[in-house]
Amino acid sequence: FTVGDHRSLLGPDEEAPWPSSGNELDYSAEVACVIGRPGRDLSPSDAGRVILGYTLAIGWTAGDGSDGSPGPARALHLATSVGPLLVTVDEIDPRMLSLTARVNGEVWSEGWVRDARWTFPELVAHVSRSEDVLPGDVYLSGTFPGGCGADLGRRLQPGMTVEVAADGVGTLRARV
Repeated sequence: FTVGDHRSLLGPDEEAPWPSSGNELDYSAEVACVIGRPGRDLSPSDAGRVILGYTLAIGWTAGDGSDGSPGPARALHLATSVGPLLVTVDEIDPRMLSLTARVNGEVWSEGWVRDARWTFPELVAHVSRSEDVLPGDVYLSGTFPGGCGADLGRRLQPGMTVEVAADGVGTLRARV
């Protein structure tokens, strides 16, 4: 649920890298929270007070689909696209956001942030256990059922464009 390496953040309309090893790239349609104040060992109610705002996110994972296991193939976090707007906590309730993911203009995924496993305050409280959360940190919601290509049995190909949109937060677009 964290971005991982801060150097893997991509802005709106930045090209998402195709993995150098492996032949699969997947997206996950998500919302991200951005931390505005430092905190540590926070309760969920306290954690909600350190969140500055929310933006859209596309989590990019790479996998080779060849691990042979009966479950999902092994995947590696590759990058995260974020943007285009940062909406403050007093402007929206992220649980009420409906996300739509389009690939080359075709709707692939539709769902609600409220269907993600954790609320943002729960997520930030968990991260803050014995660890500082700092202004500028970005944490992703996780996706809803059907919010990624793997859930749908669909695969991205080089050159495709992925868009994630939510009313009030805009449209985040990236070409792979």
